[in-house]
Amino acid sequence: MDLGLTQYEARERLLWFLFLLVCLLMALPAVWIHLAGVPRTPVVATTSEAIKSYAFWSQRHWMHVGPLGKVLAYLAWVAIFFFLARFLWLIAQFIGKSSLLQELRELMLNFKSHQSAKSRDSITDVQKKPYTGYALMVSRLNHPLRLLLHPFRRAQYTLSSAPGMPFTEGLLERQQRLSDMDRQMFRSSWTAFRWISRLLPMLAALQSFWLIYSETELFLGKQSELEQFANAFWPAMLPLVQLTVLAMLLGLASAFMNRLEGLYLANLDASLFDQMLSELPIRSSDTLLILESLQKHFHELQGTLKRLELDLKIKK
Repeated sequence: MDLGLTQYEARERLLWFLFLLVCLLMALPAVWIHLAGVPRTPVVATTSEAIKSYAFWSQRHWMHVGPLGKVLAYLAWVAIFFFLARFLWLIAQFIGKSSLLQELRELMLNFKSHQSAKSRDSITDVQKKPYTGYALMVSRLNHPLRLLLHPFRRAQYTLSSAPGMPFTEGLLERQQRLSDMDRQMFRSSWTAFRWISRLLPMLAALQSFWLIYSETELFLGKQSELEQFANAFWPAMLPLVQLTVLAMLLGLASAFMNRLEGLYLANLDASLFDQMLSELPIRSSDTLLILESLQKHFHELQGTLKRLELDLKIKK
């Protein structure tokens, strides 16, 4: 088991949970500020002409009615904050990826020049510390927000110290597993948002039912005129219509955002491979085994030559 990958997954899931918690907390003051500016009674009278206007359908006095009014307003703000924060977060990750690539290009050039100036390590050193320089290079990336930006965390975990993985093929496997983890966690981080977007229309239908029930009392066996029912019916449809439209818009926006996040992850994977993994000198464990075998044969030949020289000296 690669404990580094387990630690990476645990930290990323914790960060996504904190992201959701921040959105839940931010929605609390927002909903109270919003409700303070919403009238408690209808502003537009229910007439055949008013029903065709935007002013009628934009009324939100239903948020002050019943047990679900404030709950619906709160959930709507949570969904809106989640999407907006996710959008700003994604923009920050694209900027962070560009910053990471720029720093990697500079560090790779410095690392190559420093490596060419030094003598080559022995095979034993390469086997024991194959990518110490690369991992140290990534850990020294000086970005003020490197702990908050996903590309920097991903780069550090890609080349973090892993004793049981000294070959490029192991790093490529680690990179693939990290990529799969990110895609899975990105998808699962939308779970709360999807549940809220699904709950909004259902709870809005209950709120509409409550508004009709409280206004007409049809279900208490009392008689009500048709005009009275119509006057109560259309205002009662406000939460259902408004929140259904909101859920549809948020669903379309989240689908677009998922595509953007997939593009971001694909670009990040390609960038890390091009800038780091493709530059690693040893490609496979077979290469190291061949070098060890050649070194062993070289030492044997060197020992044989020394014995022959010693025999020649003794005969002389």
